Amino acid sequence: MKKLWFMPFLILLLIMTACSNDTENNETASEESSEENSEEKNIENREEDEADTANTENQEESEAGQSEEESEPADDTEEDKTGKQTAADQADQSDSSSDLMFDLNSPEVQAQLLGTSAGNDEGTFEQDFITEGMTQTEVEELYDPYEFTFYSGGASPAFHGNLGVVYSERAPYGPGDDGSDSSINPDENYVEYVWYYAHIESDELINALGEPDDYNDGSQSMNGLPHYVYEGEGDDGRYYITGASTYNSPEGERIGLIKREIFDEDPKEQASSDNGERYFEDYYTEGFPVELTEEDDYFTYDTLRNFIFKTYLDNLADYYNDENDDVLSILEGNALDKIQANKASGNFADHQNYPGTTASVQQISEREYQISVNRTYSHATSNGQETSQVTYTVLDTDGMLKITDYE
Repeated sequence: MKKLWFMPFLILLLIMTACSNDTENNETASEESSEENSEEKNIENREEDEADTANTENQEESEAGQSEEESEPADDTEEDKTGKQTAADQADQSDSSSDLMFDLNSPEVQAQLLGTSAGNDEGTFEQDFITEGMTQTEVEELYDPYEFTFYSGGASPAFHGNLGVVYSERAPYGPGDDGSDSSINPDENYVEYVWYYAHIESDELINALGEPDDYNDGSQSMNGLPHYVYEGEGDDGRYYITGASTYNSPEGERIGLIKREIFDEDPKEQASSDNGERYFEDYYTEGFPVELTEEDDYFTYDTLRNFIFKTYLDNLADYYNDENDDVLSILEGNALDKIQANKASGNFADHQNYPGTTASVQQISEREYQISVNRTYSHATSNGQETSQVTYTVLDTDGMLKITDYE
């Protein structure tokens, strides 16, 4: 009986042991399954990370490549090249134009305008850019067309920077409505004179050169505008007279050309010793008539030329146009009678002068000169612009010049 009781106990113990083993096996299998899943996930995550890293690197390389491509300049198109060449040409022209700017405050410029030691006796402005003998074509190829020009009596200077250029044709080639002449051949229009051109206000002139030794408020000047005079004796005993003229610009009154003349002695003292009877310092005794040239007697030649083209013809136009009768003070004899008769006829109203040229200058006696000029003009009864050669007889009397006849 005891033996039968013990048997069920053994059977129960065996069942419990089997269940325990099953549980452990299940737990082990579960753990192994979990580990396998974890490893699979880790592998997947690693693969995803590696893929992300690869994508990131590819993106960075792509962006870097794009950046390099953007930073490298693209080949210029023909239009771009042309634009760059034009800009370079403009820069070169700007540099060339700056060569023609000369500061009036600089000692080098002032030495050519005041005193007798620097520059030349003709009073022109010495520099190495626009020089005597160059053609207008050569000048404008280097420094562009002139900035402007206007008729100033005897000639129309072409203005470039601080230079006023007078050509052999007495005017530059141009459209013809600004003092230029459209019929001129610029290849044969040669530089004859180069003057200093200031284009500054009067106070700037005085700040640079000081107070003038003489001042004309315009009542005695050709154009009715102020004129400033500086004069004195140089270290070499010679005497200089420098005139600064004024003109009307679009911005108002401006100092224009500044010209210096040099004399062996003070011309005012010479005039005083002659009791004011002579205007010119010298006269010729080798027999008359005597041909005068710019090279041999620049002062007399240029003074007579300016007297006709600037003083006389400008005042003549004013007289014919009823503006004033100043011209009568420089006329005598036949010349006075002819001009008054012309005015009375009314045929010479609306009178206007244009650039002309000097044909010849002669001294026909100790005090008389004849100057032949080609003058161009128009008036109420002319057929537009007309050109004719006129010979004026000029008398040096009482310290001034007067026209006694013309033909």
